[in-house]
Formats: sequence, structure tokens, C-alpha cells
Amino acid sequence: MIGRFAETRPALVACGIVFAYFLVLAVPGLGQSDAFGGGETETSVASMVAQLRFELGLAISVLFVVAVLGWFAAARISTLPRLRRLWWILPPLLFTSLLLFVAIVIGVGADVPFPAWQALLSLIVFVALVGIFEEVLFRGILFHGLQRRMSTLAALVVSSLLFGAMHYVNWIGGQPLGDTTLQVVHAAGGGLLYGAVMLLTGSIWPAVLLHASWDGVVAITSTIIAEVAPAVTTATSATAAGAASGGGLAQLLLLGFEPIYGLLLVGVFLYLRQRRPQKGDLGHHT
Repeated sequence: MIGRFAETRPALVACGIVFAYFLVLAVPGLGQSDAFGGGETETSVASMVAQLRFELGLAISVLFVVAVLGWFAAARISTLPRLRRLWWILPPLLFTSLLLFVAIVIGVGADVPFPAWQALLSLIVFVALVGIFEEVLFRGILFHGLQRRMSTLAALVVSSLLFGAMHYVNWIGGQPLGDTTLQVVHAAGGGLLYGAVMLLTGSIWPAVLLHASWDGVVAITSTIIAEVAPAVTTATSATAAGAASGGGLAQLLLLGFEPIYGLLLVGVFLYLRQRRPQKGDLGHHT
């Protein structure tokens, strides 16, 4: 019954699910004394690992929702990625590796200890769960629901904007509005990247990998930078690394990589679809 209703009103159901999760994430912050920007930005390893159980519940629940809807294949969750297109994810992986390397060099120069292996293991599990939850929700459920009612490009843009806006739950939970808005803009650009990767590869799992790797680097880099320059309060590891290295152009380039590369991949997808359309290849699912 639920599956049939979802098939007749896919966009409405998908948006409703996203809104329900927004409430799940936002409501707990309403009762805090530092709600609506009264606290500080928290992107350290410790702050992320502390939410491990909650994130596990989110990941399990969103997969259960997909199972109820019967959208595993349609939302590209049960499909394997096209191997010949996986090389498109190498530049973002190299970028995050470079960002991590810079942070480690800064940390070593300032004699800041690297997080313990137990914390790193917990962090890996946490960012994997975040990647699964957010990619299944936005590039899986929401994108598929929207794609049934609008063009693929429009569904990509709308789902990316909503993905960015979802991060305002951090402001409700106490994160400063300026940091949160910067995070929202960056997340919307990242959504274009993850969505384009999903479209090119035909599966959400490469996007999950990129998403998890970025969040992991955010946590490690922010932790190191906080030890080196405690006065620097930022929403992403990119801004932290940019501030630590002198800010300005370096910071702008770091923040712009994901959105710019995402737009490039969107262009690649549109070109490939126009040049050689394939059955079921990034078009509307029925």
C-alpha cells in the first residue's frame, strides 16, 4: 500500500521523508540553551564520534524506508557502478588526500599529536554511516522522487539545494549562522558533485565514498587546526586549512573545488547523454 502510494506521488513522498528527517535532526536542538547560533562550530573527531550511535540509527532507518518503498534499484542503491567511469572520482579523492596531507604537515610542524587509532577507527565507521544516510536520503530517495516529476538536471539541482539547506539544522543546534551558511553553500555545491558522480556511474556508492572521505578529512583537519590555531572557528576543514595557510585565494580555491568539479561533471553527464543515450542511463525511471 505504501509502495503504491509512493509510485503515484513519488516527489511528494520523497520531500515528505526529507522533511521528516529534518525534524528528527532539528527538534532536539530546540531545547538547548545555545539553540539558533548560540554555540560554537564543532567538526572535530571527538564531536563526530560522540554521535556514532545516533548516526547508526539514521543509516539503518533510511535503508528501511527504501525497503518499504521498494526503491532500492530505482534509487540506484542496489546497482553496481560502471567501472569505466569510476576514474571520475579520482580528482576529489586526490584533493581530499592533499588537504589531509597539508593538515598533517601543519600539525607535525606545531608538534600536534595525530588522533589515536581507536578514534580514527570510530571516525571511519561514523563517516561511512553519514555517507550512507545522506546519500541514500538525497541522491537516492529525493533525487528519484523528483526525477519522476521533472527533468534529470532539475532534479539534480533541486536535490542539491535541499541537501545544502538541510545543514541549517546545525544552526538550530547552536552553530553560528555565518559558519552554517558557509556550510550550506558548500554542501549544495558538494551535492552537485555527488549527484553527478551518481549519474555518471549509475550507483550512489561512489558518491558515498566521496562523501565519507570528505567528512573524515573535515574532522581530522579541523581537529589539527584547532590545536594549532584555537582562535580559528570554521565550518569546514577547507576554510580551516585556508586560514592556517594565510587565507585569501587559497581559502577560496579550497572552498570552490567541489562545486566547480561538480559543475564540470554535470557538463560531462549532459554531453555523454546527448552524444550516446543509453536505456536507463541517467534518464527517467519508470
